[in-house]
Amino acid sequence: MTEKYTVQHLEEAAQAISALISKSEKAKSKLEPGTWQHTMLEANLRGLYIALGLDRGQK
Repeated sequence: MTEKYTVQHLEEAAQAISALISKSEKAKSKLEPGTWQHTMLEANLRGLYIALGLDRGQK
């Protein structure tokens, strides 16, 4: 699939991803390291940072 997105679409996506990263980082700081919730959030955050980097590379 080779859809083209406008700069506005990419900026909106980056804002949404950034907001999710911020909320996830805050939630992770309240969790005990080693718990499944903490581990899951770490994995999700890695994916979000990758997605944000890919999104910014599209502009």
